[in-house]
Amino acid sequence: YDIYRDGIYIVSTSATTYSDTGRTASTTYTYAVSAYDEADNVSAQCTEVEITTLAAPDTSAPSVPTGLTASAVSSAQVNLSWTASTDAESGLASYDVYRDATKIDNTTGTTYSDTELTASTLYSYTVAAVDNAGNTSAQSTSASDTTTATADTTAPSVPTGLTATAVGSGQIDLSWTASTDSESGIAGYD
Repeated sequence: YDIYRDGIYIVSTSATTYSDTGRTASTTYTYAVSAYDEADNVSAQCTEVEITTLAAPDTSAPSVPTGLTASAVSSAQVNLSWTASTDAESGLASYDVYRDATKIDNTTGTTYSDTELTASTLYSYTVAAVDNAGNTSAQSTSASDTTTATADTTAPSVPTGLTATAVGSGQIDLSWTASTDSESGIAGYD
């Protein structure tokens, strides 16, 4: 059999299969085959077939996310936002979110709310873009913020042991056992 690619003879083979290697990715080729016998009689070419090679695999990572900001909105939540990455080959799939260098989640948007945090604690964040082929960008520049303090809504304990002692015609001395407050501490007494 004589094999033709795009109307040009490329090879002869005695088999009924052939692998045409070294082709360019995402390119269309036309093939035809003719048969010949031992006496060198050659048939007409068969009906051509057209085929397109597959796209080259995507091995390029997306662009690194930029503009990351971290904003503590409460004692237990930090909100993040960043500028979208780009990926020209397979397209952008998602973002990996890192807190203090540990991956904590994956999201498809360019914002993220990290919740159930500890009050009055500094947290540092980065994000990395992931494309549809599974390639991951480098991590973004970090952004940090400190969660707010927990609001103290509990009153201190009631003072106990109040005593009054008259020490003169114009003076009374008062004394009591100190109150306790486990959240923000005792500031004073009325």
